[in-house]
Amino acid sequence: MRVVLLKYRSLQCAILVGCLCLAGCAAPVRTSDFGKFDRAVVAMQTSSHDLFGELAADARRGIIDGKEFGVQFTPSELMIEREDTFDYAVEARTLESMLRELRSGLFDLNASLATYAASLYELASDSDADQVQIAELASVLNTNLQDASTSVNDIVAKRGGSAIPLSSQATGVVSTLAAAALQAHIERERRESLRTVMAQGQATVDELAQLGQVAVRIAASDAYANYTQWFQITFNDAYETRQRSLESLLVKQRTGTASSDEIRLVGEIQREARETRAALLDRNDKLAGTLDALAELHTAYAKLPSAHAALRESLDKKLSTLDSAKEFYAQVGRMQKLYRKLSDAK
Repeated sequence: MRVVLLKYRSLQCAILVGCLCLAGCAAPVRTSDFGKFDRAVVAMQTSSHDLFGELAADARRGIIDGKEFGVQFTPSELMIEREDTFDYAVEARTLESMLRELRSGLFDLNASLATYAASLYELASDSDADQVQIAELASVLNTNLQDASTSVNDIVAKRGGSAIPLSSQATGVVSTLAAAALQAHIERERRESLRTVMAQGQATVDELAQLGQVAVRIAASDAYANYTQWFQITFNDAYETRQRSLESLLVKQRTGTASSDEIRLVGEIQREARETRAALLDRNDKLAGTLDALAELHTAYAKLPSAHAALRESLDKKLSTLDSAKEFYAQVGRMQKLYRKLSDAK
């Protein structure tokens, strides 16, 4: 599916330089606005995929440390079992594996949104737009929608959440888009086709955005749970015992009764304590950055439906401020900046 999506990126970039002017309309369709919407959705897809990859990698370190959420996995539990020629499974359900499933499902969801945005962009292009290309995008969108609904809802159900299956109205945008593709080469029909598709597509955007928010909330819970697990492993009874030993050794050092080995042990424990406190501050910074980035992503999903609606309404106006769309673009930009900051801090 990812390969299929990449096939259309060059198509979209080529269209960016065009500006549509429809015959018989008081105001031309502002193709650049559809291009901005398309690019923002793609940016959200890329950044969220990278961010969820970081979360899964962090969860992997918990397994390497020997524990995860109080569970200690044995090598046999983590060993891959081959079930068929190419089928395999792992007995243990680790946080890492669940986050990777969530990441894959979210990619499918965002792929649906990206393909839909690409479809709108192509439909809004000039009279050279190929209805066959639009029809192909509609076919890809159909596959993406089904994968997104199945993947994310399966994961949500496994994690104890409530599934949000796509409605018939949401999936109906595929046939509407395909029908519009047949009229795309008729210039005077282009604007009306775009109106029809976007009116139908509002339900699709609404429901996929809602699914995306569910996935992000799960990821935020996982990130915090992984952090608390690390804290418990690091600052446990052994750590407290070590600190009490340090206090008694410091008393002996001050009274001049400490042996040379005890003096060396004081330095060792103090060094370990500094490193542990530094690690805590680093983990705090990382968790704060992760939660901030996830919060921006969650808000971006919340703003996506209104951005789409504003773009649809702009078709009926000579000039449109597109405030809702601009808020969505800015939200995606903030999320990207936070993710880059988090990534650079590694």
